[in-house]
Amino acid sequence: MPKRTNPFQKLSTSIMKTLYGPQYVIKESVIKRSKETGLPREIDIVIFNNSNPNEKILIECRDHKRPQDVTWIDSLTGKAQSLGFKKVLAISSRGFYKTAEIEAKSRGIETMSIEEAEEVDWKKWLFSISVFGIVIDLEPNVYSVKLYDLDGNKPLEINKDSFKKVYLVNEDRSNSISIYDYIKRFIAKQETIKHIRANNKNIGKNYYSTDITFKKRLCYRIKNGKNIPLSKITLFSFSIRKKNNVPLTHIKAGNEKILTGKTKISNRETNLFLHEEKDMLTVMLEEIDQ
Repeated sequence: MPKRTNPFQKLSTSIMKTLYGPQYVIKESVIKRSKETGLPREIDIVIFNNSNPNEKILIECRDHKRPQDVTWIDSLTGKAQSLGFKKVLAISSRGFYKTAEIEAKSRGIETMSIEEAEEVDWKKWLFSISVFGIVIDLEPNVYSVKLYDLDGNKPLEINKDSFKKVYLVNEDRSNSISIYDYIKRFIAKQETIKHIRANNKNIGKNYYSTDITFKKRLCYRIKNGKNIPLSKITLFSFSIRKKNNVPLTHIKAGNEKILTGKTKISNRETNLFLHEEKDMLTVMLEEIDQ
C-alpha cells in the first residue's frame, strides 16, 4: 500500500511536533496491520511517548469543505479498535458538527480544528507579530590548514582540495585519520559550535584561525610519504551568520496558537513553527523534504 499524504496532513504533523516536543516521536503515514483481519491500514499520524511505548495516539486528519459529522467518528472508533489504539485525535480543517463533538466525547475521542486565524483575532494574541527575525549561524567551513613540524621549518599549508590526501598518524602508524575526517570531527564538536555562536559578531562571513596542539606525539603523512613529527596544526575557517525576516501565518489548533512561516537555511527550504504559550514562544525549525 503506497503511503499517502497531503498539505493539511503535513501541517497537522508539524503542529503535533511543535505541541508535543522532543519526548515524543511523531510519524506520518504509518502502515499498521489490523489485529482482526491482518490487512494493512494506513494511519495519518501516530504519536509515541519515548519513555513509554505503550502511550500511543492515533491521529486522523480531514481537509473537507464542511464540518465533520458522526459518520467519521464511527469509522474512527472501529479503526482504533482494529489497530489497538486506546487514544484517538480527530483533526478537521472545518471543525465538527455539535452532534459529532458530543459523540466523540462520549467515546473518548478528542477533536481539534486547525484553521487560519483572522487578522482581527490574531492581533489580540500575546505575541501578535507578523514577521519573525531569525539569526542562524552556519557550521564553519574550513578552507585551509597549516601543519607545523617539530624542527621549526616553514609550515606546510594545504587547501581544501588536498584534505583527503594528508593524514594524521600515530608514531607507530597503527592508527591514522585524514585531515578531511579530522576536520569533520572538529566541526561536529559542541565546543566548536558554542565558540562559533559566541563569536560570530557580524551578518555574513566571520573568519577564524584555530591552533591545535597535541598531548601525545603525532605525525603527518602525505599519501605514501614518510611520517613527519607534528607540533601543532592551525585551521583557517569561516562561519556565515544569516538573518532572515520570516512573514508569519497565524493558526488556531484547537485552543493552541501557532505561528508558522517558511525560509531558506543553507539553501534548504525550512518551515518555522512558533507555539504561543502563557508568556513565551517556543520555536521549531523543520527542513522540508525535497
